[in-house]
Amino acid sequence: MVLGTSGALAKLLALPVFCLVVIGTRAFSFLLPAIGLPIFRSMLALKVLLLAAGAACAVRFRTVRPRR
Repeated sequence: MVLGTSGALAKLLALPVFCLVVIGTRAFSFLLPAIGLPIFRSMLALKVLLLAAGAACAVRFRTVRPRR
């Protein structure tokens, strides 16, 4: 935002999206014991799943082509 408008919308949306994710995660952690699941293991499994999905997307949608 300081040096131009490049990515201005992404910068403006970063904090609200972060807050929504924190609130959603907190609500999800309160829901887990109610359905009989352990909080730590469930949240760790979700984290690993999201990291794997992010890695798969990074490999699939990469913009740099490998050298041949």
